[in-house]
Amino acid sequence: MPEPSIPLAPWLSHLKDHIPIARDGSDPEGVHQVRVATRRLDAWLVLAQIDVVRDDLRWLRRRASAVRDIDVLLLELDPPREFDSWLRELHQDARRELLVTLDHPRLEGMITALEAFRPLSMSTARMVLPKVVRQVLRRGDAVESSHQDLQKLHRLRRGARRLRYCLEWLGESAKPLKSAQKVLGEANDVAMTLRYINQSPLRDSLAEYRKTLEHKLVELADRSASAWTKSRQSIEGLA
Repeated sequence: MPEPSIPLAPWLSHLKDHIPIARDGSDPEGVHQVRVATRRLDAWLVLAQIDVVRDDLRWLRRRASAVRDIDVLLLELDPPREFDSWLRELHQDARRELLVTLDHPRLEGMITALEAFRPLSMSTARMVLPKVVRQVLRRGDAVESSHQDLQKLHRLRRGARRLRYCLEWLGESAKPLKSAQKVLGEANDVAMTLRYINQSPLRDSLAEYRKTLEHKLVELADRSASAWTKSRQSIEGLA
C-alpha cells in the first residue's frame, strides 16, 4: 500500500483562482484569499522542509497585505472620517503596487515552481510538525513573561497561525489554537490601526481615538495571554 501523501494542488489552485479577482479589485475577498493561500502554501513548504519559493510567497503576501490591512481598517474598524479619507489614498497606492506584482514575471515563475512539487509524504510532515510546535511554545513562553510586548504577541500570532495551517494540512484538528488566534488577531488589528495613525499627518487630531485604541490594546493583550495559556496544554501534546 502506498504511503499517504499531501498534495499542494488544492491551495495552489485556490491561489490561481483568486489572482484575477484580486487584480479586478471589485471584491476585497480576492486579495484576502490570495494572502490566505500564500500562508497555507508556505505552511506546506515548512512541512516539506523546502525553502525554495518561500521568499516569492512572502513577496506576494506583503503586497497583498498592504492592501488587505487597509481593507480591514476600512471595512471592520469604522475609522473617523478624516482618517478614512487618508487611508483610502494609501489604499490606492497599495493597489497600484499589487497590480504591478500580479503582472510581474516573478509571479508566473513562482507558480510554475510550485506546480512542479510532488505531494508531501505524510511521514515527513509528521516528523517536522514537532519542530513547528516547539517554535510556537517558545514564542508563547516569551509572551507569558511579557505579554504587553506587542512584537512578542505578533510573533506568537504568526507562529500559531502557521501551526494551525500545518495541522490542517495533516487533517488534524486545530480547534485548541482558534480561540487564541482569534484574540491575537483582534489585538493585531488594533495595533495595526495605531501604526497607521502614527504614520499619518492626522496623528495629533486623532489623539482621543488613539487613546481609546491604546486602552483597548492593553485589554486585548491581557486576553491574548490568557487565551494562549488555555491553549498551551493541548499544543504541548503535539511536541
